Amino acid sequence: MKGYEKEFVYREKCKGGGVVIFYKKWLTPYTTVLNCCADSMIWLKIDKNVCLNGLDLYICAIYIPPDKNVFYRKYDIDVFDILQENIEHYSTLGTVAVIGDLNGRVGLKADNIVNDTLDKELINSISFIDYVNDSYICNRKSEDIKPPNSFGQRILQLCQSSGLRICNGRFGTDSGKITFNNKNGSSVIDYLLFTQSEMFKCLKSFYVEPFNMYSCHAPIVVELYLKGNNQSYGQCHCNKTKFNIFNWNEGSEDDIRSKLILNTQKFDDLLVNFDENSDIDTCVERLNNLLTDIYEQYTKSEVTYKEQCEFCENGDKVYKSNADKPWFTDECKTLYIQYQNALDSFNKYRSDENRINFNLSKQKYKCCETRLKRHYKNQRGNMLSSLRKKNPKRFYKNFKKRKKRIKNNISLDQFEEHFKKLMSKPPEVNVGTSDTPETVFEELDLPFTEKELDSCIKKLKRDKSTGYDDIMNEYILFGKTLLKPVLCKLFNNILCAGNFS
Repeated sequence: MKGYEKEFVYREKCKGGGVVIFYKKWLTPYTTVLNCCADSMIWLKIDKNVCLNGLDLYICAIYIPPDKNVFYRKYDIDVFDILQENIEHYSTLGTVAVIGDLNGRVGLKADNIVNDTLDKELINSISFIDYVNDSYICNRKSEDIKPPNSFGQRILQLCQSSGLRICNGRFGTDSGKITFNNKNGSSVIDYLLFTQSEMFKCLKSFYVEPFNMYSCHAPIVVELYLKGNNQSYGQCHCNKTKFNIFNWNEGSEDDIRSKLILNTQKFDDLLVNFDENSDIDTCVERLNNLLTDIYEQYTKSEVTYKEQCEFCENGDKVYKSNADKPWFTDECKTLYIQYQNALDSFNKYRSDENRINFNLSKQKYKCCETRLKRHYKNQRGNMLSSLRKKNPKRFYKNFKKRKKRIKNNISLDQFEEHFKKLMSKPPEVNVGTSDTPETVFEELDLPFTEKELDSCIKKLKRDKSTGYDDIMNEYILFGKTLLKPVLCKLFNNILCAGNFS
């Protein structure tokens, strides 16, 4: 992702799963990745210099596999015990947050110790008791009212023993929405746990977004109060450069042909004015200007190259193409629309009927898409197999490697200046004498003929970049009838003058 750094952990003993964290580049100096535990959690620290409460923030991104998952047989560990140990350690150093899929359902059961108070007379009379009781925090609201499951009980025990609190349902109605659904039911299993005393100091907002087509989990969005994230990073300092590009448009060929006919007299004038005494550079310039006047309005376009700064990279939007995939049929399109409508209905009203309808529509669409995609890939494979034997050139075009874009610090103006100097530099001539007799090929001194030019013009390749004179090969190929006499005379004048630089 542009404008972000990443840290990830993958499972060494299992094929699926893993955790990845993306954080903005401006946070890099203030972010430290501390450790990765049990192939299921990443701990990182955000420096206190950007936290409003003046404490280091320790964030754990976590995925806890479901109960009885193959993960526990292969790793033979208790993820909750490891998480508990880490929370106890980092709680002594700063604020702690845990975010991710904990695969536990807690319902509306309290995540703190209820009625956790000691008698005041007992506290006053026994001085060695130093116990801080759980203070009251606002109740949670949740769309998931089912009783806790086994992992949910572990989450509640973790909160009660560590002082972390569940943020779901405590930041408005959107924070208590369900985060997971499938054909069997829906529940809240994705959480943000935060140190109770710092929760409302550090968290700007927390909410659950609507379900989308990418996952059976709804995204949870957390905003933190941080210092410095809107300083120089909030201003655009992109480097913009304008330059011309030339593309041959076959649709304009009739207009170009008409303009060539209208300028026939100008080509005749060039032919008459070119003689042995004419300045070669002036002749070339006049010919280039004439070709530019005729062709440029049909081939030239100005583009702006924008070298993006970090601010713009972070705000980039990805625009989807309206073109359908090659395997996307009318049947698939109809099922996709039904799937989309069912998703919208479920997001508006989270009833069991809408949930079942949504998952059935999703299953039908996915099955159809998988079947059509497999059929298309088989057809594609058969076609490539046939091309490999019958048309190897077209076959290998399908495997053309994309060139990696290499960034450099050299601007386009510096490139232009360099090559201008390179082309204007006179060639070095070795003035040393040699006793070796000079070899002379008389056929090289023969004048150019239009037949030779015609043979060479036919060998010019289309769709190639222009030189520094901005003349495309297509200019010569398309107008060769008028150009051949002029070029022939120009080349012969150069041959007679002996100036080939």
